[in-house]
Amino acid sequence: MNKFLLLSFFLVFGCSFGGGTPDLRTERAAPADIATIEFPVSRKTYTDSFIISSASSVRLVPVTRGITESLGNIPEYRLFSIAAGSPADCLTLKNGDVLVAVNGFYLYDMNKFSQYLTLLRGQNGGSFEIRRENRPMMIKFYFQ
Repeated sequence: MNKFLLLSFFLVFGCSFGGGTPDLRTERAAPADIATIEFPVSRKTYTDSFIISSASSVRLVPVTRGITESLGNIPEYRLFSIAAGSPADCLTLKNGDVLVAVNGFYLYDMNKFSQYLTLLRGQNGGSFEIRRENRPMMIKFYFQ
């Protein structure tokens, strides 16, 4: 991950730099046995998707599940209203998917998701941990 994406990611998602390291309470260790899908995405198609539909064209509805006492309630978000050809659609996200983590970090503010989709335009790729039809899944993508 290049330095710009890392810095942008921490600024957008609100991670702190206590002593030069991110606030570890926000990191998400994905289960070892999670199904992973990795695929290329055309950078032009992804960039053009912002002309068709904005990054905010996906609706997120909070789904709070108690994870651990030390972390408290970690919000997850069910995705709705994903328009065909939108940035979220280009990354194979589907209506009803539950967003668990973005690039290995919990998403505490659902409004930051559209900012993340916008930031991706200048990056090499990223990942989402989701639950689709109650099955955990890791979606990894890279731009070409």
